Amino acid sequence: MIRFADVSVAFGSVTALDRVSVELDEARVGVIGPNGGGKSTFARLINGLTTPTSGQVMVQGLDVARNGPAVRRAVGYLFTDPDAQIVMPTVAEDVAFSLRRLRLGKEETNRRVRQALARFG
Repeated sequence: MIRFADVSVAFGSVTALDRVSVELDEARVGVIGPNGGGKSTFARLINGLTTPTSGQVMVQGLDVARNGPAVRRAVGYLFTDPDAQIVMPTVAEDVAFSLRRLRLGKEETNRRVRQALARFG
């Protein structure tokens, strides 16, 4: 469950979201709107990449402002610009890079990389 309770986000004098309240319990949700309408800010709030100026965002019972790392373990995020998503020169290195925070040994990291690449081709 994702819950926005009276959430506002301001970047200086620009308000990206103004007092948004919504509860989402669907597996997939589409968010549409014009450029500059706050869609990216809304998505970034869900995994704690942005925190509200006011109000509260809860994901699976966790407050994103206080529990960002735990929320990001539960919520995936794809950046709009693919160049911002890919960090390393090869796909295998990029997958391995995403596993660094788990502090696995080299052999276990390589095993998981091979497994992920085989699964998704």
